[in-house]
Order: sequence, then C-alpha cells, then structure tokens
Amino acid sequence: DCPAATPFDRNKLKPILENLRTEWPDFLSAKDPDAFWEHEWYKHGRCAVEDELIKDELGYFNTSLNLHWKLPIMKLLAESGIHPSDSEPLEGEAAKLLEVRICFNPKLEMISCYQQGMNEGEIDINAGRKIEGSMPCPDKLILPQHPES
Repeated sequence: DCPAATPFDRNKLKPILENLRTEWPDFLSAKDPDAFWEHEWYKHGRCAVEDELIKDELGYFNTSLNLHWKLPIMKLLAESGIHPSDSEPLEGEAAKLLEVRICFNPKLEMISCYQQGMNEGEIDINAGRKIEGSMPCPDKLILPQHPES
C-alpha cells in the first residue's frame, strides 16, 4: 500500500521528455503516448517516491531512465533468443513476451521479481494456474526494433 500519488503531470517531465519518447515508448498506442507513462506513474512511481533518491515524478522517470541505460536489456533478450524485428514476428513461447520485468530493491540493486509475488494478469508457470482476469497469450507478437538494437 503506497501513499496517494500527486496527479500525473506531463509538464514535470519536460526536461527528459525526448529521452522518454526514445527510450521508453508506448509501442501499443501511438494515439496517446502519455497514457503509458501516466499508468507507470500510478502503478509504480507513487510507491517509489517514498525513497529519498527518487522523491517525485521527475525523479521516478529520471531514475528509471538511468537504470535502463545501465542495463544491457537488448543483450539479455538476445541471449534468450529474442531478437527485435519490425517485420518478423516472435512465435511460440517467445510470443508470450508481453512484459519484461526487472526489479530493484530500495538501494536500486537488481533482485528477483518473484520475491515480490504475482499480480493480476500474470501466470505462475510453476503452479500451472491462471490468475483471474488475465489475458490469453498471442500466437505471434511483433517486438519492434529499438533505435539501439
């Protein structure tokens, strides 16, 4: 349970807006890219602001960008056989890649996300049970290329 967040304010992100558009785009909705960041703010940012390193909306997104730049995400995906392409769809198990989670403790050290528990819409592979309200996985998925890939 996190404190009530201040309302999402895109104007607070002006200093890093171009970096957000490049590094943290919403691949699913070109109509309203701010809606994705607003979702991330309310889902994750409002808890993160309790940390003295983050403090506010700009701090949350700026810290997230800095962590992104430090992590070899594309290399980790490639090592798992997942290669972005604007035209070749991922199929089979790779098509189930709807969300990649990388979790950190309050000191911003990487930790296992499984320690945090399951959320609605996720499937616990080990238990073999489907969580109520989850979506079926697609047969194919396009993972667009990132400018750095």
